[in-house]
Amino acid sequence: MGLVSCKVCGTQVAASALTCPNCGVSHPGAGIGKLAIIRTSAITGEMYAVQVFVDGELMGEVNDGTTLTLELPAGRHTAKVVGGGMSRQATIGIADGKTTRYQMYFSNWGFLGGGLNFKPA
Repeated sequence: MGLVSCKVCGTQVAASALTCPNCGVSHPGAGIGKLAIIRTSAITGEMYAVQVFVDGELMGEVNDGTTLTLELPAGRHTAKVVGGGMSRQATIGIADGKTTRYQMYFSNWGFLGGGLNFKPA
């Protein structure tokens, strides 16, 4: 297990450390990227708020026609959207300093046409 400099304070920490023992920043050795989840405005499903989970943790909600942008450590994450009695999940790669965009929407055909969709934008 190698040592790296904390991205905030410069203290030497284990590359796998979840927090810096000096400044407390989360994932001190990892770069940070963004995940933007864009919810397309549509009549189908407009009354449902969609919950967004990343790596099993609730990160927020996306309402009709809005975007939720999250800062995440660089690397692979499991993102899941849940709403209207449906859910979709994807493994997403987050790159340091980059924004990864995913679009989610309810199909016009509901359960018969795919229901809740979650795809790269």
